[in-house]
Order: sequence, then C-alpha cells, then structure tokens
Amino acid sequence: GLDRVPGLPAGPPAKAGRVESVRIVGRRTRAIAPAFVYLPPQYFQRQFHRQRFPVIVAISGYPGGIMNLAKFLRVPQTADELERTGRLQPTVVVMVRPTIAPPRDTECVDVPGGPKAETFFTKDLTDALRSTYRVGHDPSAWGALGYSSGGSCALQLALRDPQVYTSAASLSGDYRIDDDLTTGSLFGGGPDARQRQRGHDLGWRLRHLPVPRVSVLVASSRQGEKDYGPTMSFLKAVKPPLTAARIILPRGSHHFTTWVREIGPALQWMGSRLTFPQDTTPTAPSPHRAALAARRSSP
Repeated sequence: GLDRVPGLPAGPPAKAGRVESVRIVGRRTRAIAPAFVYLPPQYFQRQFHRQRFPVIVAISGYPGGIMNLAKFLRVPQTADELERTGRLQPTVVVMVRPTIAPPRDTECVDVPGGPKAETFFTKDLTDALRSTYRVGHDPSAWGALGYSSGGSCALQLALRDPQVYTSAASLSGDYRIDDDLTTGSLFGGGPDARQRQRGHDLGWRLRHLPVPRVSVLVASSRQGEKDYGPTMSFLKAVKPPLTAARIILPRGSHHFTTWVREIGPALQWMGSRLTFPQDTTPTAPSPHRAALAARRSSP
C-alpha cells in the first residue's frame, strides 16, 4: 500500500495535500481497478471549496501497476514539488494501470466479445471521478499521461476520444496497437477486424481520418530506445489542428532511469494545457459514492 511509498505528502491536507488509495468500479464494464489519487493542498483550502480541478490520468506500463507510478516514477511526489514551486497549477493526478482484465494486456482497446478497456477509460473512470471528486467536467480539464504501454494508451485516448481527453503525454510509447502473446486477439475476427486494428494505428488515423484538435507530447531517446524511429515518423505525420511537442534525450533506455528524467517536464507541459479554475460547483460531491469504492489512506 501507500505506506511503502516514500516521500508522499504528510500533515494537514490543506497544507500538504493527500494521496488516497481507491478502487474504481466500472458501471458499464464491471471492471474493478485499483488507483491512487493525488489531491493538491488547494483541494482542501476554503478559497477553493467550490472549484473543480483539472485531472491528469497517469497510466503505468504493462505488466506494472500503480505502485510503479508512485514508487519508481514518483508521479505524486513530482506533482507536489512542481505545484509548490509554481511550475504546475493545482491538479488532481489519478494513477491507474492500463489493463482492466489482468493478467491480460488489454491495451486500452474495446475487445470484441471481451474486456472494454477504452470504455473504462473514457466513460467509467471519468464518471466515477466526476461523481466523487471536484474535478472538471469539460474535456479541457482532462489529460492522459503514461510510460511504455501506458504512454501508448494515453495517445490512443487523445486521438480516438478527443471529446474526453484533450492532451496526452507518452514516454516511450508505441504508435499502433498490435496483438502479441500478452494481449491475445484484441480486434476479433471477421471482415471488420482489419479496420478495427487500423483505427488503433495513429499514423493511419492521421493519414485517413479527420485530425482532432488535441495536444500531445512524445518522449524518446536517440540512442537506447527502439521507438525513436517511430517517434520521429509520428512527429512528421502530425498536422493541424493536432499539435505535438517532444522530449528527445541523447541517450536513454526503456526503464525508469530514463522516464524519471522526463516525468517532471511532461507534467509541466500537460499542466500548461489544462484549464484551471475549470468551473464551479454549487455543492461539493459526496466524499465517496458507489461508483468509486475508496480506501482512504494517507501516510
């Protein structure tokens, strides 16, 4: 649990913020997913008590989980430091894993006849958070960020579901989703299978479909990462109204030693894309509704 994560906020929430351990219950997908939720100090301060906050959904790689985001990538600790030094506006950060049917790698895809991971991220997760926390209702308040397969998922969400997520940051992610031994068949069979797979190929989408008005950040390394070539190809394919930023290191690896160097700049970039204050609410939502079964925890 959170007691195994060093450096989390400690003290009164209005001064230190808080990290909560929760379970997200999918009303449509019936998936149950563990999550950590970082709430900034402003969330608990009187002058902000009616304001809704922007949200960054941080997605781990596969087969990793939310502990990797908190312990090794240090997402909540980095967000807290950036906010305290004025480099990130007050933001709620929700840490989740990309699969909703472990040990299967669902890759944020709605599998025909199987797990509906895209629906979970675009409907169940967002509904649960909006009904439980004071977070923005407008898409301009929502961004997705991840490393490895979590980064792939973040890009897919922004380009496929821009009415939900308007920004995405990918650290060493892929630009197309393919079947492998951990995923099984993600796109089913029949005459529509090929088209379903193309829909998850971002290069194909940019060439053949209307381009969404979203912002993305991609990160890679010239040496040490196999995704450098695909990253540069993706950047060349970007066209308005899609906008893209990049973090390209001279040397790196597909490992936390590289991603921890990128997470701070990625959080700062995303914070600059999300709107705050988002909007106001006449009455605060109940602390925890049925959509999100919470185990409140603070170290």
